[in-house]
Amino acid sequence: MNSHDLVSFCERFTEQHGRAPRIGVDLDATTADTIGGLRTWMGDKLAVPTSERAARFPDLDQYAMWIGDRAWFTDMSDFMGHFSHAERNGFYLNVPVFAGAASTLRDLEGAGFELVAVTARSDEFNADTLQWIASNNLPLSTIVHSGFDKHALEGIDVFIDDAPPVITGLLKAGRRVVVFDQSYNRALPVHEHAGRVHGWGAPMIEAITLLLDF
Repeated sequence: MNSHDLVSFCERFTEQHGRAPRIGVDLDATTADTIGGLRTWMGDKLAVPTSERAARFPDLDQYAMWIGDRAWFTDMSDFMGHFSHAERNGFYLNVPVFAGAASTLRDLEGAGFELVAVTARSDEFNADTLQWIASNNLPLSTIVHSGFDKHALEGIDVFIDDAPPVITGLLKAGRRVVVFDQSYNRALPVHEHAGRVHGWGAPMIEAITLLLDF
């Protein structure tokens, strides 16, 4: 869909619904490459050679990083100890953005879509999140700290998310969600209110507009 078609789509939606389409954009492991960033953080912290980090911190087979054959941590306490330390020492300031995320979000905003960052992060780290958004030129002026209960949020037409418990809750509530492909969410069943994408750019825009076209 080219930029003219995207604008036209947004205008039609606005005429039909009395407002612009609103997208709930998850941050971690969806817009931000949080797993890759944490692999680097943990590798540096534990002095794991760069050549060995992919083996030491492999792609996950479970959403919880302490569960499964490919777990990074021994248990939840081990994970929380390391991750809380990272959060409190600037991790969110430098986590990389997935390729194409910023330009795709700017295309959506430019076409008239409303974008809301919806994150399970604690609002304790809101200042770091805002600085990260600004430094990466992401058009996300509104942040909602939702925990995992994103299905309770009203006024959002389509969510973009990676977390299986969030996606399951959204679909059970009759909401629409673009599943951002990660190794740990591939067992989720196909659903008429869900689309799956393997990255940003045209596939993301197509998935969003298909879910909105109802």
